[in-house]
Amino acid sequence: RWPRGTPVDIYFWREGDAGYTFRSKVLGYDTVKGSGCVLVQHSKTLRKEQRRKAKRKELMRACFYYPVRVADEGGQRRAVIEHNLRALGTVVDLSTGGCAIQTLSPFEPGRLVMVEFDIERKTPIRAFGKVKGVRRAGPRGGVMHVMYTRVTRQYLNRICEFVYDFSRPRPAAAAGTPSRGGTAP
Repeated sequence: RWPRGTPVDIYFWREGDAGYTFRSKVLGYDTVKGSGCVLVQHSKTLRKEQRRKAKRKELMRACFYYPVRVADEGGQRRAVIEHNLRALGTVVDLSTGGCAIQTLSPFEPGRLVMVEFDIERKTPIRAFGKVKGVRRAGPRGGVMHVMYTRVTRQYLNRICEFVYDFSRPRPAAAAGTPSRGGTAP
């Protein structure tokens, strides 16, 4: 739980519309219809962010991407990553639903891929996806738009932390707020 008065940025998206954001602060916590809720202060400012299903954030990090083919083995289908056809690109922007990769050799729309990249020089994130479209740039290359089809919860949480600027709440004492029943050191 964040202490009262903690500033927060609230993002929300309306169905078939755009994303919006506003700055507020935590007023407290309550239970509404059996669910725990964070109470926030009303805001007079509301900014329209973008007209996409999921918020995107610029990344500009190198990545590897691999073609994936579906193989039938004994009546079962499984994904086979073609490691020998690895290609290099740059993740231009990232969202919880996909990413855009700038590359000299984009795959055609509909192709299955595995993308491998890092956000903050940690363990690489691996995500499976499908090329939804390619925006050509010049005679060779372009930006390949990939929609995720399979991402582990651990990797998706790391992507969410980056895209939405999530951070783990600090304990009240670490945030500089005196603890109850005493004075701050």
